[in-house]
Amino acid sequence: MSRKIRIVGFTGNKRHDSYNKAVLQSAHNVLPAHAELEIITVDDLPAFVQTDEMPESVERFRKQLQQADAVLIATPEYKGLLPTGLQNALAWALHHEGENALAAKPTALMGVGRQHGSAQQHLRQVLADQQVSVLAEPTVYVSAHDKFDQDGNLAHKETELQIGALLDALVAVADEQRSALVG
Repeated sequence: MSRKIRIVGFTGNKRHDSYNKAVLQSAHNVLPAHAELEIITVDDLPAFVQTDEMPESVERFRKQLQQADAVLIATPEYKGLLPTGLQNALAWALHHEGENALAAKPTALMGVGRQHGSAQQHLRQVLADQQVSVLAEPTVYVSAHDKFDQDGNLAHKETELQIGALLDALVAVADEQRSALVG
């Protein structure tokens, strides 16, 4: 393999101690050997407005997505709704001047919440409507109950294995896509 598969991951939750940030961090522990994960923040993105001038933080965010081989999104769920931070990040990623920064990027979804993953299903539909290639399987939805230690770190082996399977699938799709472009 000539270079590692570069995955960029983010969550729409702006809380510093969010479970979704913790589960995203735990992905480092089960990352395939020929992949790397860069976790980026959406905290500094301004509210989306259609404009000719792109703020520096948006340019940086979009560039990070465009340079990735694959994308990993961890979404919280609030009563079945997507968080506003994620909605805003997607608006900048998908709609700025007609350019979709997630175009042709294999994308995987995971999330932590107390409901049944309906926000993740909503996110899947939003991304599909924008022609983003979202992995159908495996799915990772974590009920926060008893899965995290007192410091907020993921402490559940079965969930780590599920995240590992998700990353393996994501990297496999990114590898196939890279091979198709080269070959």
